[in-house]
Amino acid sequence: MIWEQVTLYGESETGEEDELGNVVKEPIEIYNGRARHTPWTDQDILVNGRDVTMTEQRYAIPIDYEVIKNATVLEIDGYALDITQIINLTPRWTVVQCKRYGS
Repeated sequence: MIWEQVTLYGESETGEEDELGNVVKEPIEIYNGRARHTPWTDQDILVNGRDVTMTEQRYAIPIDYEVIKNATVLEIDGYALDITQIINLTPRWTVVQCKRYGS
């Protein structure tokens, strides 16, 4: 099993508003630790389609779902990936599905 170092970020409201009246949010670190890249299964490809599986990656993280349920960004190797889904596999794992950009 190959483990990779990842950081998960969520958003915290600062209590301020911008000039348009929108609430200003800043990123906060939720988790910094190891995660395992998980490949798509044949069934996943059939259900979700090839377009989804080509542009998204999944990482299994050994942490409780409640800790990272509000994460919005996963950072790995200096790249920030937008989180599209968080899958609860309690009690041992949580899977984070992220949008991959580029090739």
